[in-house]
Amino acid sequence: MSNLFGTSFKYRKLFGEKVMFIVPHQDDEMNMAGSALIGAIAEGLDVILVYTTNGDYEYSFDIRQKEVYNMARSIGLPYKNIVFLGFADNISNELFSNPEQIVVSRKGNNTTYGNELAQDFFSSLNGQGKPYTLRNYMLAIEEVICKYSPDSIVATDYDKHIDHRLCSICVEKVIAKLLKQNLWNGNLFKGFAYSTGYEGVRDYFKTHLLSTKVKYDIQLDNPGLSWEHRVRLPVIDICRDLIIINNPIYCGMAAHISQKAYSRGELLINGDQVFWEKRTDNKALHAIIDVSSGDAKYLNDFLKFNPSRLESLVEFYENNMWKPKSNDKKPSIHIHFSNKNLVSRCIFAGLFCDDLDIELALEESCVSSGYHIKKLKTEIIIDFDQQINTSSLKFYFSDNDFAISEVEIFEERKSYEYCHILCNNEFMYS
Repeated sequence: MSNLFGTSFKYRKLFGEKVMFIVPHQDDEMNMAGSALIGAIAEGLDVILVYTTNGDYEYSFDIRQKEVYNMARSIGLPYKNIVFLGFADNISNELFSNPEQIVVSRKGNNTTYGNELAQDFFSSLNGQGKPYTLRNYMLAIEEVICKYSPDSIVATDYDKHIDHRLCSICVEKVIAKLLKQNLWNGNLFKGFAYSTGYEGVRDYFKTHLLSTKVKYDIQLDNPGLSWEHRVRLPVIDICRDLIIINNPIYCGMAAHISQKAYSRGELLINGDQVFWEKRTDNKALHAIIDVSSGDAKYLNDFLKFNPSRLESLVEFYENNMWKPKSNDKKPSIHIHFSNKNLVSRCIFAGLFCDDLDIELALEESCVSSGYHIKKLKTEIIIDFDQQINTSSLKFYFSDNDFAISEVEIFEERKSYEYCHILCNNEFMYS
């Protein structure tokens, strides 16, 4: 296949042969991942597009479904690769607040549904929909992942829209379950439909196609992320067409007429595509973790951001993180593996004071050539000079004034093996 980028980048190397995009609404696929979706299709990957809701709050599902098929036709996505989970639009807060309760939508529906052209996912499996409950919402995500078994998943991240927030949290909870039960072991990337797309910078008609820009700190959406940790993907030639009506991102957006999505073309056509990788090879997910005090369950639940209420970021800082008790004079975390594991990097994600010190104790049989500690406000990173082979890691902290949302243990320090020329930090294309 000819080079689609003018670079060494290949989606196949990043995503594998099959990639699944999971978004709440019909147009979020373009807001969040337009160039990646189109680029993966152009490269010949098997692309599965999943919508968690029917987008039926203001418009009917029939309208939203037809717009999706028009979008799919414009970018070359087969209709059979489009999955509607069939839940109602804008019921996320009710689902999250009352997990066992059946929720009734604004349109009076309480069960997943589709239409003659596109059944909802549950009906396609067993001939009938399922009630609107949080359990069924998560079950639908779990079963669609298990049915298609993608090599990679790209899902919406936590932003200001309530449906995006529910989708983000539930995808991560489902993937945590699948990883711990060894039912899926692919790659996960998260992206924003709003801050890096829908509410981006209108810079399409600049003299050079610029990188994705945000108007505010990304941590206002998800406190577990930082802009510096983003993964920047190049954009294929056809998605950089400077005649906007010929650009497939614009054409895909324009198909969503009810959302007036064509008006966002100037925001979404950029010189790169931005995601955050949430690494699934974290060895702590399969470990037993003991702590000196407090509740250890948050340390390996796969969620760096796990709010008690979808509408409140304050919950992230006050709850859902491991915090040692105030009388714990030497807090500690002890990680036990069932077998010896190779380890090169340990990461503690959370909130830390500047003067917090950390001490590492290794089992006697473990030989280490040394390690380096990098302390940031929201991360502590420990890198070993050489891989260690151990069944146990124990960490001691000098103070109890901190909180940790996730422990990550990796065998390898991951890097991306492609090269792209930059000028003033902007991608340059041949």
